[in-house]
Amino acid sequence: MARVAGRPLFNPNLPMKRPDHLAAALALASLLALLPACKDAPPSRMPADSVAVVVDTVSPGATPINIGLRWDAQTSGAGNSLTLFGAEGEPLLRLACVRDPAMMTVEVETFMPVGSEERLSIGVDDEPFVFVADPTAERPSGVRAEAPIFDDMLERMAAAREVSAVYGAQTLGPHIPPDRETTGRFVAACRQIMRR
Repeated sequence: MARVAGRPLFNPNLPMKRPDHLAAALALASLLALLPACKDAPPSRMPADSVAVVVDTVSPGATPINIGLRWDAQTSGAGNSLTLFGAEGEPLLRLACVRDPAMMTVEVETFMPVGSEERLSIGVDDEPFVFVADPTAERPSGVRAEAPIFDDMLERMAAAREVSAVYGAQTLGPHIPPDRETTGRFVAACRQIMRR
């Protein structure tokens, strides 16, 4: 057995022990190997006074699925809506408060109707709100659902960090919601419709 300064270099009678710092070094090396795959978020290009808002940056704590989406707010005699458009300009999600009768509707263009599924949920942060879909309704694409206007949902939307949709096994998001000013106008208009 070889010795250094009176101590054996290797004793075959003792079990091998991997030092904790070796395990930590291996974990760190694994993480460092993944770093080149990460990219910096592009700089913000949020329009100052626009109703349509382009979402192309990641806020701290938010984890949007896609970057380059935009929200558009619309108001008409029938009610008001917030629509999320994809990078190619295609509508993905539309939330609306409509009059006569007063209700909230949701349309998700990317979902396919499922004959046995009537439950479409909109998630505002970690809180789901359930809408009733009619999977037999004739539509060119997507799924439409409706529910009474949820005051709790409106309250949460005013400070939301993310919005998502779930229908059966199909999901959309989470996505960053519109800016606070646009969301605030939508919430105020929905509450006005609710009070009538």
